[in-house]
Amino acid sequence: RFVSGFQGEQFATPEAVAGIRAVRNAPDPDEIIVLAAADPLNLTGIITPGTRLSPQSTTVTAYKSGVPLFSGDLGEVRSRLQKA
Repeated sequence: RFVSGFQGEQFATPEAVAGIRAVRNAPDPDEIIVLAAADPLNLTGIITPGTRLSPQSTTVTAYKSGVPLFSGDLGEVRSRLQKA
């Protein structure tokens, strides 16, 4: 399994498997990532803690080391990141 918690088969090319393993074994960066609620990688409330976000909303979520920090409109999230 590449992602636990999902039912069904999961497929990947050998190159993708090597890439996934490299990321898994790399040290966690301190970089903050901001994802739109509509982004398929935004799994807030599905895999990670927090309220599930509607993919039709204009909300974004800020993540650090894969943990959601906070969600809101892009301007609000950017303001909070500058203060943090």
